[in-house]
Amino acid sequence: EESNISVEDKALNCLNESSKFMREMSSFNISIRRVNDSYTQAFSLYEAQLVLKNSKKNHDFSVVMGYCDQIKSLRDDSLEAKDQLDAMLKFYSTSLSDEFNTTTVDKIISEIKLEMDSERYERVKPLIDSAYEEIIDLQSSQTTVRLFYDSTTRSIKKFFYDNWKVISLV
Repeated sequence: EESNISVEDKALNCLNESSKFMREMSSFNISIRRVNDSYTQAFSLYEAQLVLKNSKKNHDFSVVMGYCDQIKSLRDDSLEAKDQLDAMLKFYSTSLSDEFNTTTVDKIISEIKLEMDSERYERVKPLIDSAYEEIIDLQSSQTTVRLFYDSTTRSIKKFFYDNWKVISLV
């Protein structure tokens, strides 16, 4: 039961959970520098509180909890960003062919990967939205060109079909 667990045990549990989050992020090849820094601070604070407790001095294990919350938030943000990036890359690879000039989209994808590597996950979502918009713009411009080409080709064919007798006399 949660209410019977001491604050010290809660702090230890949150450190264990944070360690699990770091392993999970690593398994997805997500950078954990920020998480590791937060974990190191939380663990140091926990150890300091243990020393205070054993010295019969005032101690407060709840100071560890804020770091654990930060680690969980970073983990959640990183996994969400990774999922969004994976989905966008799949959409990109299935939506555009070699005939498209994808320089703009490729540049946005590079920015997204840089933000992921720098662990600035809050900046990833707007960039992914920009990449989707650019992909859709490329698709629609290609569709417009195709429709124009098809329409023009049909018009020329119809013109020659309708006027083949006159043209052959010239």
